[in-house]
Amino acid sequence: MQANRYLEYGCSADQWSAFADFTQDVYRSLREVYPAKAEGTMALFPSFSLETIMQAQDGMPCAGTNWMANSAPTSLINCAKAGYAALVNIPRDAFAWSSFPSLITSSKGGFKPWYLSAPLGVLSAQEKAGMVVSNTGFLSSSVSVNFANTSDYRKPLQCVPLVTSSITTATSWFNAVVAQTSSPGFKAWVVNFKAAKDVLFESALACPISCPTSLQPYCDVILAYRNACFQANVLPAACELAIKINGALGFRDILGNPKEPLYSALQNARK
Repeated sequence: MQANRYLEYGCSADQWSAFADFTQDVYRSLREVYPAKAEGTMALFPSFSLETIMQAQDGMPCAGTNWMANSAPTSLINCAKAGYAALVNIPRDAFAWSSFPSLITSSKGGFKPWYLSAPLGVLSAQEKAGMVVSNTGFLSSSVSVNFANTSDYRKPLQCVPLVTSSITTATSWFNAVVAQTSSPGFKAWVVNFKAAKDVLFESALACPISCPTSLQPYCDVILAYRNACFQANVLPAACELAIKINGALGFRDILGNPKEPLYSALQNARK
């Protein structure tokens, strides 16, 4: 169960209470069919993004702010405590979180290790159930989009760089997740990374977009996304960004070649 959107768009105390009641009803209903003590039974848990946990609820220390803009781990710890408290009435067999911080960290001088260690230290210490990393990843390439209000990504061009990243930064994120989830006292059941292989050619993440002839369909997909926004009277750049930020999250490129040093980091973590 993914409940990110409910928090991300904000809700009143009454709405949040109603959502908690709903999740409790779902949990109880499923447990009647799949008893917790039965052999081979499934684990039930909602999944929240770490970014949502840290800043979405009204009244949190980080509400309305970019929690990764905090300059010290102490501020992040306070955010995590408030965020965790908001989830106390949500039933679960495990505490699941996801995180895709590429967009957030690119404007803040890059990824800092305490972005994970500070909040997860709080969550791990307070959570009685096991913990699951339901989905994560970090862009290994920078992203620019065309802000021209046209469905055609090729012309006219109003290129704006939105995400600054690299394979080095993506590897740093991977290493930090592995280190945190395997540290003493951290009860991680599963760590799931979003993609084994990239879904876009690296040059397609730039502006203007460029695809080798053999991979032109991937550029056409971006055109289709832009056209969908254009037809809906939404800025086409929004749809272009939506597909591009998922384009280079893999351990291999779109042709299947290992992306180093990220791929080697994965192999070392499996040992």
